[in-house]
Amino acid sequence: MSNIDISSDDLKVFLQEAETLIESLDEQIVRLEQDGASDDLIAEIFRVAHTLKGSSGMLGLEEMARLTHAMEDLFDRVRKGALTIDQDVTDVLLQCLDGISALKDAIASDNDPAVDVDGLVEAIHRYAEGDTSSAPRAQTTALVLGEAEHERIEAAAGDGRLPFRVSAALAPDSDWRAVRCFQLLNELGPLGEVVASAPTQADIEAEAVGTTFHAVVLLKRKGRGQVAPATVEAALKLIDDVQVVQVVPYIADAPVEAPAATPAPSSDAPSPDAPSEAKSAPSAVHQQPKVDSLQPSVRVDVDQLDALMNMVGELVIDRTRISQLSRILNEEFEGQEHVQALSETANHLEKMVDGLHARMMKVRMLPVGLLFSKFPRLVRDLSRSLDKGIRLEMSGEDTEIDRSVIEQIKDPLVHLIRNACDHGIEDRDARAAAGKPELSILHLSAKHEQGQIVISLEDDGAGIDAARVKAKAVERGLIPADQAERMGLKEAVDLIFEAGLSTAKETTAVSGRGVGMDIVRRDIEAVGGRIEVETRPGEGTVFRLRLPLTLATFRGLLVGCGATTYAIPLTYVQETLRPDESQVRFVSQRPVLHLRTRDTVMPMVRLDNVLQARGRAGTKAEDSPYVVVVRASESESDRPVAIAVDQLVGQQEVVVKSLGKFLGRSRGVSGASVMGDGQVVLIVDVPTLIKASRQSDLTAAAGTVLERIAS
Repeated sequence: MSNIDISSDDLKVFLQEAETLIESLDEQIVRLEQDGASDDLIAEIFRVAHTLKGSSGMLGLEEMARLTHAMEDLFDRVRKGALTIDQDVTDVLLQCLDGISALKDAIASDNDPAVDVDGLVEAIHRYAEGDTSSAPRAQTTALVLGEAEHERIEAAAGDGRLPFRVSAALAPDSDWRAVRCFQLLNELGPLGEVVASAPTQADIEAEAVGTTFHAVVLLKRKGRGQVAPATVEAALKLIDDVQVVQVVPYIADAPVEAPAATPAPSSDAPSPDAPSEAKSAPSAVHQQPKVDSLQPSVRVDVDQLDALMNMVGELVIDRTRISQLSRILNEEFEGQEHVQALSETANHLEKMVDGLHARMMKVRMLPVGLLFSKFPRLVRDLSRSLDKGIRLEMSGEDTEIDRSVIEQIKDPLVHLIRNACDHGIEDRDARAAAGKPELSILHLSAKHEQGQIVISLEDDGAGIDAARVKAKAVERGLIPADQAERMGLKEAVDLIFEAGLSTAKETTAVSGRGVGMDIVRRDIEAVGGRIEVETRPGEGTVFRLRLPLTLATFRGLLVGCGATTYAIPLTYVQETLRPDESQVRFVSQRPVLHLRTRDTVMPMVRLDNVLQARGRAGTKAEDSPYVVVVRASESESDRPVAIAVDQLVGQQEVVVKSLGKFLGRSRGVSGASVMGDGQVVLIVDVPTLIKASRQSDLTAAAGTVLERIAS
């Protein structure tokens, strides 16, 4: 692909534009299948497709332009009413779109694409010309890695073995493609462990193969390293009909980013392979009116935005410092002309920096719909793969959140959606037996709530079997049997976030409910968020992600404990108080705080003791003058904790700074910040602190001691 006569900057702009157009087409094609062909939707599809075809044609990308032009021919028949959109037509359109995406990726990596454009164009023309009688159905030969495969990769990584992705393109006119794929698998055997392949062994035996072969391989050890990728390429190229071989490090992409495959020919013409992990029943996409912006816009590299945001953060720190110095000088030299001028300038600077900071935060904000738009295709593919009727409904797509947060929650959301489709929602027979409609509803929503963004994923499936979860936890030695008997529904359901706990009766290629949920929670908490789950047996399950609007700043409560100042995010703070002796009681020789106004008893711990920091010698929680009541969530089963401190400094906008990889991650501390006087404050990771501060016997006792205190 190196023969493109275009500058690197212009190529970057084209690739960004192409990515946006491809994502738009992907969403619109699924909408077309679900909602039917409306004039506005067809017009929008034509506009996007024509733009993509024109841009690629101008750069001399003939294959991309030809494939897009073929799709336009099919859309034209839909617009004229000569063709009705069904699952087969949608399959072919999505396959062609994945072929275009593969061509784009090949341009970006300067590699030859393993895409049979002729076969895809021929398949499109069959539908465009109305001849679908002999067009074979698409075959599912996309490379799919399930939970078991990912666990094998993670285990190998612990031994220093890294996974590689092997791709091979076969001659389109070969009559021995199944044999060649079998040879490729056999040749890879002595070189490493094949984790997954597309086509699979079963596909090869059924001769359901195309003209591409993909595999993820853990190469064998050789000396201090592994078998060289060049050795693998050389071995595979010796096989007849193998035209192109690529061996590159494997990177786990989103499920909808499956590698493009090419069609396997029939007696008349080739039919395209499924480019994604599966095909599905129709999925609903929340339709929103398209608004054409008349304002000009420019593209800015995200690295530039990050650098600019960092500079604005430094300005916020300096603004605080200047304001503090101005107040000190004004108190000492009150009435002097220069001091008064400095005070006015400091006030003006504070307003300007606040405005700049707010504008900068707005620039970093993106609608969460940019993330949601990737999921209709995912649900569509999963629905057909699992032979379930699943309808995805979305709301709140215009809710804005920081770009960096969107990037961090993508994988956890994908995992939750796959779990919901695979194990949360029953199969057709089970739903019929339960008197439920065959079409299941999966609802994804976003909204702002108390300075946070709340993303909810709700299904109408069977719910989580709390008894089965507890039984599995006992079986794996996570909790003793007597503790399991005392657990309520909420506590039992929370066990799914324990590492390695799965209630799935069988391992599937899609997911295993519970496997990986600890990773989901870890990733959510890594961005300062938390995950909650509610389940109703027989009715469904709701997962809620409570996330900060941004990772750059937050409003915090500054507290002093010992010689250290800490910042506690206000979203977790319920109240602050100075307790008297009558409010402090002891349970199992540990202090608890009794709030009469709320009729609540909660564990009481000293902040620096929980964080294992150096505090005042001999200071105990019950002897501390102030208490900050924090709570990780609003769930009734989530008890608050009283954090004892020495001083309440006040509220302040806190600029988040990373602790750095050399310091690692400290328990209960998520980062640091610099105050106006140069003092470093530590940011408290409240969910982790609460988890560390709670003792199971103390929590259980505090829950029952309330009645005794009240009486």
